[in-house]
Amino acid sequence: LRSIRRQLARVSAMLQLCLALLLATALRASSLELSVTSVSRSNGERVEFLVAGQALDVQSGRGMNIAVVNPDGSLSSFQVFDTHAADSEALVTFLTGLSSGSLVLAAVRDEAQSNMTVAAKDAMKSCGATLIDSLTYRGSYALIGLKDGVALAEQTFEDGQQNAVANATYSNQQTNNIKVNSTSRSAGM
Repeated sequence: LRSIRRQLARVSAMLQLCLALLLATALRASSLELSVTSVSRSNGERVEFLVAGQALDVQSGRGMNIAVVNPDGSLSSFQVFDTHAADSEALVTFLTGLSSGSLVLAAVRDEAQSNMTVAAKDAMKSCGATLIDSLTYRGSYALIGLKDGVALAEQTFEDGQQNAVANATYSNQQTNNIKVNSTSRSAGM
């Protein structure tokens, strides 16, 4: 009987190890490497969105460029908001309409600060932005954030300084840390 119990314990330990390896592999497969680059006007005024090392095929323009990415890495939507001119209201409407938890990539091309309203900045903050108030005229700005969540990465610089580059690994897996305190009967319980 003891021999059978030892064999069952070994088999159980091996199954737990296999399960842990499978889970670790599945978690790696469900994560995305993301990169957003914003180059200021003096440095060449361009934006780039990379998902899993691949550039998104989008047509960027002057102002705030917003890409919404699905958890599998596919592009859900892309919009350009010329907040240098007058697209702040459209930016607010677009960002307000996103579902909570949406993965938002944002980058400034050329100029986005001049006519960006407080409401537009607040809408960006709803996607995790914390540096949007520091955006300068013709400056660079890059954000990877979650709607109704936090910024996974964010940078901004004045025109002519370095490029704003936001890099992050996104995983749609929720993790919970649980602490369990246990006292055995032999310890006085």
